[in-house]
Amino acid sequence: MDNLQEIIDIALKYQLEGNIKEAEKIYKTILEKSPDNPYVLHYMGLIFSTQGKHELAIQYISRAISINPDILQPNYNLGLLFYERQNLQKPKNVS
Repeated sequence: MDNLQEIIDIALKYQLEGNIKEAEKIYKTILEKSPDNPYVLHYMGLIFSTQGKHELAIQYISRAISINPDILQPNYNLGLLFYERQNLQKPKNVS
């Protein structure tokens, strides 16, 4: 399978099905050969986010945006990450 997009699609399918370990393995292999692939950086950021690794998620998604700021999904997801981080840092009201 030489087509990079086909490989990315397979990894994304794994990710959407909840097979995160397999998706992450494929994404890491792709990033070794294409470290500036904004789509894979974004998808890895989403994996890190679901694992609670928010700072790492922000780094990966920010890098994806710096490479190609015209892709909408990373911009949207980065905004969500900042919003979630802000809410996580607020003190909880005690009743």
